[in-house]
Amino acid sequence: MLKDTRKVIIKHIEIEDYEKNNNFEFYYTWRAQVDTFMTRKIRMENLEQDRKKYSEFLENPEEHVILGAFHNNRLIGLTALHIELTKERIAHIGHWGIMIHPDFHNNGLGTELLTQLEKEARNRGILKLEASYVSKNKAAEKLYLEKMNYIIEGRKILGIKLDDGTYDEIVLIGKILYNIEV
Repeated sequence: MLKDTRKVIIKHIEIEDYEKNNNFEFYYTWRAQVDTFMTRKIRMENLEQDRKKYSEFLENPEEHVILGAFHNNRLIGLTALHIELTKERIAHIGHWGIMIHPDFHNNGLGTELLTQLEKEARNRGILKLEASYVSKNKAAEKLYLEKMNYIIEGRKILGIKLDDGTYDEIVLIGKILYNIEV
C-alpha cells in the first residue's frame, strides 16, 4: 500500500509480464518521461532492440534480478540488480538501477522496491550494493542517502551531459549489506 492508499504488487518480472497489457510499451513510454537523469536517453525507435535486451536479462536470473511494481496490472516501477558472476573477484558486488512512473513518485514505492532488492541481494550472498545518480537529482539523493543509508564513494566530474547542454556530476554510492572484516 502506497502513502496515497493505492495498492501495488511487487514481484519478479517474467517475460509474460512485459507482454501482458502491452506492459513493455507502457514502461518504455513512461521511462522516456523520467530519463532526464539517466545516462542513456530512451528513444522510441529503439523499443524492439531494448525489448530483446530486457528479455535476455530475464533469461539469465543468476546475473539479473528484475523486480517490477504493478498497479492494476500495469508496470509502474522497476528495479534491476546486476551481478557479474563471470568476474569472480567482483561477484560479491551487485549493481542496481531503479525507475518509477512519474504518477507514483513520492509515495514510498522507491523505498519499498529498494528494500525488496536488498533482500534479494542478501539472499544471493551479495556483500555490497553499488549504484549512481546525477547530483542534480535531489529526489534520488534523499532516497538513497537519507532513507536507504547508502554512502557516497566518489564522484565523476562532467559525468553526464544533460538535455539542456549543461554537465553534471555522477555520484557513486554504495552500501555494505553484511559486517565483514576487511
